[in-house]
Amino acid sequence: MLSYYRKRQIKKQLTYQQYIDEYTDAKIKKTGTDSLLKRYNINSITEFRGKSAYSVPIGSPTGKVTRLFHLKGAIVNELLDSLKGTKRYSNISILLKVLLLI
Repeated sequence: MLSYYRKRQIKKQLTYQQYIDEYTDAKIKKTGTDSLLKRYNINSITEFRGKSAYSVPIGSPTGKVTRLFHLKGAIVNELLDSLKGTKRYSNISILLKVLLLI
């Protein structure tokens, strides 16, 4: 499936960000948000405010706003791990990898 998106990237001359956006959107559309949240075990989101960190449930108003961002981060993390041949799921590594892509 990755090769399909890679060919599409080359054909359409997409930037890496556009390619990743298309890939994550297609994965979310195909599988569904709730299923992916369960798959990646995203039950809460860590929010940083000032010098404090808070755990926010994904069902809360704040969690609903940011859960798509974290879900896309998990998908990108899985994509990067598939390219490296490893599987590690850590919310901090997901957040760092997504921030590096922005």
